Amino acid sequence: MSEQRKAHPAHTRQHAKTQHEKSQEDLLNELHPVFKEKVNLILVDLRKIGWEPKIIFARRTEEQQRDAIRRGASHTMLSWHVEHTIGLLPAGSRLQVVRGNAVDIVDRRYGWEGKAKSKEFQFWKDLGTAAHKHGCQWGGDWKPVKYKGKDGKVHTGDQRDVAHVQMFYTEEREQDSFTA
Repeated sequence: MSEQRKAHPAHTRQHAKTQHEKSQEDLLNELHPVFKEKVNLILVDLRKIGWEPKIIFARRTEEQQRDAIRRGASHTMLSWHVEHTIGLLPAGSRLQVVRGNAVDIVDRRYGWEGKAKSKEFQFWKDLGTAAHKHGCQWGGDWKPVKYKGKDGKVHTGDQRDVAHVQMFYTEEREQDSFTA
């Protein structure tokens, strides 16, 4: 585990406890119904093999996402945790509005501490397997990216977010219903 990751409050057990005062059910209810069902199945799969999964984040406000960027826990405002994040894809004479949902899941016994500091911790691998099984994307599959650090230099880092699970869904809209 890098010193950089250790320094961020988003990756500590204490922060995981205090970030959300919401119940697991409240966090699940923030999700699109299809994604909520998939997340429930992921949680069940993890429990079946002895883990104690806990959702840490579901939806974030723009301010919460800005705070995550300031802490170094995220590098973009274009996060599927943030409701305003959308994409548009042309589909013939229509546009598909692409939205997403995301959750961060940890084992409640570890959070990001102890064995869970390693991105190779078995829980993270099992989370990835369960996410894939249920048609979701897993942040542990992300490739290294380049980003500009606070020092102004370009860095390449392991940006795998092993606690992150996301799903996209589309809504079709008539193209002329959008204005520039």
